[in-house]
Amino acid sequence: MQFFDSTVAPSILDFYSSLGFTRDVRSNPEPYYYQLRGLLSVRFTIMPEDERTNFENEAVPGWTYYDTLEGFALYENDNYLPMGFTYDYYVTEEQLDDRTTQDACALLVRALALSEEDAARYGQYLDPLPADEMLDFSYQRYQQDIADRRASACSDFVMTNSGFSAEIYLEKPNLVFFAVPHDDGFTACVGGQEAEILRVDNGLMAVLCPAGWSSIDFVYSPAGLGLSRTV
Repeated sequence: MQFFDSTVAPSILDFYSSLGFTRDVRSNPEPYYYQLRGLLSVRFTIMPEDERTNFENEAVPGWTYYDTLEGFALYENDNYLPMGFTYDYYVTEEQLDDRTTQDACALLVRALALSEEDAARYGQYLDPLPADEMLDFSYQRYQQDIADRRASACSDFVMTNSGFSAEIYLEKPNLVFFAVPHDDGFTACVGGQEAEILRVDNGLMAVLCPAGWSSIDFVYSPAGLGLSRTV
């Protein structure tokens, strides 16, 4: 969320810009956009101890003081989402683009944003978000959306040297969303079988999983690496 890196996946630029944020080598969305922190699984925020008073005066609800270490104060996000979860509804990317930045961030916690093509192919696993569900973007409703996403989250998520793995139990087939930038270097396997990776939310990733228990493995190798080794 608040990060400087000279090398980023191009899709994360698309994701941020679609919501109205600037993302080049640095990202720094204001705390005002609290919904974005839930969506992207931000669990902690850290600051110098002498900035605590300003943070508590200006921050939106949803942060609990956690600890102070080596002169830095840590706050935990009460609305933290684990990595890997599902939705009941979807919206199209066009519908998302019609929203203001604040409402768009909230909408992405409520519904998965699909391209028109993916909505036609995978919409059978989700319902279109009803029009009356695009009205209430209050903090209280955000908390309910967070609770709904937590109820369908992966039971296990582990970073690996080559990507990440997760496990999830689903009552019915569904798309499992990961707040990870989409990149052509990723391949995914569900239950040991290669699966298509969808580009959702204008730059992040999801994969279709069947009903029951599923093991999910994402492996990353930079596109063109094999060819470059040969050359």
